[in-house]
Amino acid sequence: MAESLAESIAEDLMAPENSFLILPGGSSPQGVIKELARQDLLWDQITITTTDERRVPMEDAQSNAGQVKRLFAQEGIEVEPLWLGEAKIEDLSFPASVTVLGMGPDGHFASLFADEDMGPGKDIIEATASFQPYERLSLTLEALLDCKRLILLVPDQEKWTLCQSVLAGENSDLPIARLFQAAGSKLELHIIA
Repeated sequence: MAESLAESIAEDLMAPENSFLILPGGSSPQGVIKELARQDLLWDQITITTTDERRVPMEDAQSNAGQVKRLFAQEGIEVEPLWLGEAKIEDLSFPASVTVLGMGPDGHFASLFADEDMGPGKDIIEATASFQPYERLSLTLEALLDCKRLILLVPDQEKWTLCQSVLAGENSDLPIARLFQAAGSKLELHIIA
């Protein structure tokens, strides 16, 4: 599953010059990112950043940008750290070609934990997690939706069950429910377990 998804993402990145790819951190996307790094693409024409970032140095194991960069390392592919802030994000050429999202067991995605965190009218917001490391930056729901292709990775049965409950109209207070509502049919669910 990871290989076929990576191949289809690579096809999306071949079309336009100066493509823009947004990836999540965490364990869910690791297989897809490793497979994507093997794709024969003009990586110097593709900008890569992350959905969200913990306020830690890029070398820290908790850094999403650092993790993504390490997964791409053997290819010498660059990753733009989100923690460079709003000025840097304004330089990114939205819409993104592809945005890939992961989700937490509590139904959060990126570092968007509640409705007030969705950040309308902005591209990036400061966020606070209920677990360490607490301080984060996140692309807003609006920025994450500003893409040509939107993918949510569902890596295990627990998260798939949560997605099914949201799709059935339950757990409507979860951030992932807000994503489903806002994205509609644009959102692709990929079970990668």
